[in-house]
Amino acid sequence: MLSARIPAGPLANKWDQHRSHLKLVNPANKRRFEILVVGSGLAGASASASLAELGYNVRCYCYQDSPRRAHSIAAQGGINAAKNYRNDGDSIWRLFHDTVKGGDFRSREANVHRLAQVSVDIIDQCVAQGVPFAREYGGHLDNRSFGGAQVSRTFYARGQTGQQLLLGAYQALLRQIGAGAVRMFPRTEMLDVVVHDGRARGIVIRDLESGKIESHSGDAVVLATGGYGNVFYLSTNAKGCNVTAIWRAHRRGALFANPCFTQIHPTCIPVSGEYQSKLTLMSESLRNDGRIWVPKAGGDRRAPAEIPENERDYYLERKYPAFGNLVPRDIASRAAKRADRLIDRADETRLATLQVEALGIRTPDVERTPDALSGGNQQKVVAAKWLATQPRILLLDEPTKGVDVGAKFEIHRLIRREADAGMACLVVSSDLPEVLGLADRILVMRQGRIRGELPGADATEAAVMQLAAHDEGGVPA
Repeated sequence: MLSARIPAGPLANKWDQHRSHLKLVNPANKRRFEILVVGSGLAGASASASLAELGYNVRCYCYQDSPRRAHSIAAQGGINAAKNYRNDGDSIWRLFHDTVKGGDFRSREANVHRLAQVSVDIIDQCVAQGVPFAREYGGHLDNRSFGGAQVSRTFYARGQTGQQLLLGAYQALLRQIGAGAVRMFPRTEMLDVVVHDGRARGIVIRDLESGKIESHSGDAVVLATGGYGNVFYLSTNAKGCNVTAIWRAHRRGALFANPCFTQIHPTCIPVSGEYQSKLTLMSESLRNDGRIWVPKAGGDRRAPAEIPENERDYYLERKYPAFGNLVPRDIASRAAKRADRLIDRADETRLATLQVEALGIRTPDVERTPDALSGGNQQKVVAAKWLATQPRILLLDEPTKGVDVGAKFEIHRLIRREADAGMACLVVSSDLPEVLGLADRILVMRQGRIRGELPGADATEAAVMQLAAHDEGGVPA
């Protein structure tokens, strides 16, 4: 079993005992060490500023034009800490318990307990940095309720908590930049990690303005590049949160832990037009200040204001009376999925039946799950889901890989039918006969670059292979 290097001892004392026995570095020696921090959001900016205040030399890298543009600003709802200002029974242990439970019991308990411990000091640090948390009339810091807790422990700055926290961290970072302890490298992308004797000792970077590639060495490397939510189809993360730094470290031997540890958020606005490129996240505080309901009657098409109170189902309050609308996020999301009055099942069945007939999907009935079907029929189910959204462009990556000849023929016929109806179909395929049989226009790529273009009617295997195997000047690759 892999070791997480969690200290030994009782849960509540593990990290305190570990800190008490750590070897110290005297101030004069700290100036000899160089630390590279990749990322300048809340984690990266805070780490850079704190390490610089301790006396280390720090270099901080980000791909944005300013650290203020980090995605941390999107966390607008609030930040939890076990200060018990409301005197409602909160404690470090209760925050620890709620966090482990809210994480579907997948978290490392000792680390979560340490998080609950330092949460109290983090609020004080943020206030000292100038974060304008909301206050009560008497001047004390205010708290509000949040999902997954029965106490009020969330500190907030109206609807701008993430932005204000980032500005506080940014100010601390700028102070160290002004003092010469931190060197900032904006518009810089990390291309690789330099590993020596099993330890990260440097990074390879690219200047996003000039394209210049260079390597930087140090005594330690900190990756503070955020999560990997964009590996999923729907995400509220910025498009720039693209996992590349984590992946490159993984390729150098770093272990990739818990790819399942990504939350489903219950308060999102789905993509409903071209003005949205992704899910839009609404504040978690909506579940504190409002109530979530669906119509009791399935397929009710009336406007929400027209549905009377006795015809509304407050399903979270009904199913989880102890927490109500403030159940943990994953539980709320799953309950919303099951509260299928939002979906007209008759319309859904009718649409599924039409797609089964139109695409020739072989299934005993439309209620059958795709994993019970053959590979070719599974491919057609995926295509049916996309076609049901009436897209203008259909992008297909190896659409017939791993299917039998009969299914391949039917998928080809489907692509041809949609193209003849006016839809733009882009097919990425390594199957040359498939490309020659389908395409009206062929772009040949090699090593990530387009090597040539051929009209589909005149293309031959020899012409395609000629472009694939030679550079622009006709020189063999």
